[in-house]
Amino acid sequence: MKSHSLIFLAFLLWSTTPVFVRESGLPLANFVVCANAFGILLLCLFVPRMARRLRQLPPGKIALLGLFVAVNVWSSIEAFALTSISNFMILHYAAPVIVAVAAPFLLGEKPSARTWEALAVSMVGLLAVGGQGLRLGSENDLRGLGLALLSAFAYAVCIMLSRRLAREGADSFAVAVGSSLVLPLVVLPMVDWSAYTTRSATIACGAGAFHLSIASTIYLVGLAGVSAATAGILGYFEILFGIAWGSIIYGEPVTAWTFLGAVCIVVAGWLVLGEKTP
Repeated sequence: MKSHSLIFLAFLLWSTTPVFVRESGLPLANFVVCANAFGILLLCLFVPRMARRLRQLPPGKIALLGLFVAVNVWSSIEAFALTSISNFMILHYAAPVIVAVAAPFLLGEKPSARTWEALAVSMVGLLAVGGQGLRLGSENDLRGLGLALLSAFAYAVCIMLSRRLAREGADSFAVAVGSSLVLPLVVLPMVDWSAYTTRSATIACGAGAFHLSIASTIYLVGLAGVSAATAGILGYFEILFGIAWGSIIYGEPVTAWTFLGAVCIVVAGWLVLGEKTP
């Protein structure tokens, strides 16, 4: 139950990402570099012997995780730019299904019947939330769907790699730092340094503290106690929290379909709460 709560809290924190991005007003490359740099700096300052912890990690797995984190984030951003949010959501959040299918072969974790039930209920909730805005009418939509599918695959790989590292006892602080290095290095040439203001940089640094220093670390700690498939299902709460933030902060409407989807996601979360770790 403690592990489920940690992952739940991590997704609550991550769900504030659109709010931080919107309020900062920064180009995405600027936001990513500033947030990641500050989040990494905090962990290096407050966690003892970080260099030693990093040296103890398996370099191949960390490099691979960092690469897929970068692919997941950037393909998601590009998909958002090309197609509707609904199109993106429905394909991107197919990642837990990919995890459930692949985990028996890659992790030796066979999802229980209860897990499959939770996945089915989650998908119904996802369709209820996003189904009304599906759009398939242009070349950009097709390209966006392809990128959303790529992001789903990358997200699934991130879940499974993180779960493997957690099972192997890898240090959560070091994994959070090591896996966050690739993306800012890739986008660094795209940064417009003149776009930073004191306010925008402060907001981006706050995002780094919440999303990397805290959320990434507690997610990795939680993954030691739940299966990869369960972690994927709990990820649907990020949608629910995102809808709540949009409604509370920006007054975005919550429709009956959105409410139905939220109920389904809560039911799915309840279904996996009692699952025993393989």
